[in-house]
Amino acid sequence: MGELKAVIFDWDGVLVPIRINLEQVFDYIVKEISKYGVNFKINSVKFSTIEALIKTAKKDLQGKDIPMNFFDKLQNKVLVMINEIFTKDALTNSLNKEVLQSLKQVRELGLKTGIFTINRLHIVEKILNNSNAIHLFDAIVTQDDFVLNLENIDKKEHLDACLERLQISGDECMVVGDRPIDILPAHEVNAITVGFIGSDNRHQMDTIADKIDYTIDSITKLYQIIITLEDHSPT
Repeated sequence: MGELKAVIFDWDGVLVPIRINLEQVFDYIVKEISKYGVNFKINSVKFSTIEALIKTAKKDLQGKDIPMNFFDKLQNKVLVMINEIFTKDALTNSLNKEVLQSLKQVRELGLKTGIFTINRLHIVEKILNNSNAIHLFDAIVTQDDFVLNLENIDKKEHLDACLERLQISGDECMVVGDRPIDILPAHEVNAITVGFIGSDNRHQMDTIADKIDYTIDSITKLYQIIITLEDHSPT
C-alpha cells in the first residue's frame, strides 16, 4: 500500500441519506414487462435493485415477441423517472452534521477527497450547495461523465476518472461505499476499502466480505480508521 493521499466516497447511502422511494419506478418496470407475459414478485432480496430487476427481465423475455429497442427505451424512461425523483429530493436535502464534521476531519489531515457516483451532477451539486460543502471536494465524478447501463452498472470507470482527477493511484486512496459496485472496483485498484453497513445493505455486503478491509456503521468512525492507518504507516 502506498501513502494514503485521498478518500473517495460513494454518494447515496454514504454521504447522503437515501430518503426517496423508488417504488413507482419498480412498478413501471413490472407493468411494462408484464405486457409480454412475464410477471415478478419484487419484494425479494434478488430484486432489491433496479438493475437486478432489469437484468432478470431481459433474461426471461428472451424469445418473446418484444419490440425492437424495448430495453433501451425502458432504460431511458427509467433514468428520466429516477432523475426527476432525485432532483425533487435534492431541493431540501443536505449533508448532516456528522458527515460535514467527518469531511472536515479528513481535510484537516491533509487528505484529498472525491466523490464517485451514478447520480447526476446537478443533484450532487445542489445538495452540496445546500450544505455549503462543495469546497470540501477535489473531484466529483457522476453519471454525466459516462453512459449508464442499468442492466450492468460498473463504477470502475467512475473510480478511475476520480483517481485521475485527484492525480493519485489506487493504492494511495481509501474508498468508502455501501454496495458491491463501490467496493469491487476499489479492491481491483488496490485501494483500502471501507464498507458502510446498514440494515438494508448487509446481505449484499456480506457477499463480498473478503473484499472489504474495514466496516463502519457511522461515518463518524472513519476518522479513527485513518488515524490508526497513519500511526502504523512506515515513516
